[in-house]
Amino acid sequence: MARLIAMVDRPPADKEWKGAFAWKMILALAESQHEVLALTTLDPAEIEIAHPRLTVANPAPTWRLNHSAAWLKAILQFQPEVLHSFGISRMTGPSALTIWPYLGRARDLFPRLRAYSTVFDEDDFAPFEPIKTPLDFFFEGEQDEAKSTHWIIPMPVSRWIKPKLELLMLADHLEQNPDREVMIIGGWGNYPVRERRAGWAYLKQVRSRIHMCPEMDFQGFLRLARNSAGFWLRSMPPTSWTARVSALVAENFHLPVIGSVAQLQAGSSANFLSRLYSHH
Repeated sequence: MARLIAMVDRPPADKEWKGAFAWKMILALAESQHEVLALTTLDPAEIEIAHPRLTVANPAPTWRLNHSAAWLKAILQFQPEVLHSFGISRMTGPSALTIWPYLGRARDLFPRLRAYSTVFDEDDFAPFEPIKTPLDFFFEGEQDEAKSTHWIIPMPVSRWIKPKLELLMLADHLEQNPDREVMIIGGWGNYPVRERRAGWAYLKQVRSRIHMCPEMDFQGFLRLARNSAGFWLRSMPPTSWTARVSALVAENFHLPVIGSVAQLQAGSSANFLSRLYSHH
């Protein structure tokens, strides 16, 4: 089994949900006999995930270049075989002012060190060789027998492909299905106020059955989804991160979906990564 450094900057309760998947993968690797050191910009005291083969450390609060010595020291002390970043947030500012180019050059100190970056979508930064791993996840709990009439749209209106057209189609769908209600996670998002007024005008006849909900972490999303009536995914790109996660949840909870469903890569993340690490 490998000695692995996992680098991550998203909390398990990340509202973009990537943190939940990243830490689930890291824990699964520890459970699969790998010796894992998770290096993070987060406070380790806030990470409740624990395992005898998992250590969580915070060498520095950012990836900035002025902290490079602290990151390099942590790597040198652990002597890893694999360096793996998980869903690193997209950088703002010049990449040359972060530790990543410096670590790329420092890899010469470890001739056998392999480096990978798990990316969930195109918005993630990949400092090393980018790979996409399966999005398996353990879903706990059962759905109640009394199902809700609420359908979930898991993306705010401002991020829809064609908001005006999709709002009109949503209004038409609800008029044809008077027993249905819709919950839009993230509400209008950063949609301009003027456009919101126009949007409510499109939804005038069904406004009482549309509920704008705040963003939530992955566990909150699961609680909402568990007893929902289904997902409305036609408003978003089928390959987007939100659509892929929603399709995974719908599959596990046996929920119907309206719109394109992303093709999901089957298999265990831990097994996939273990095979990757064993390849020389």
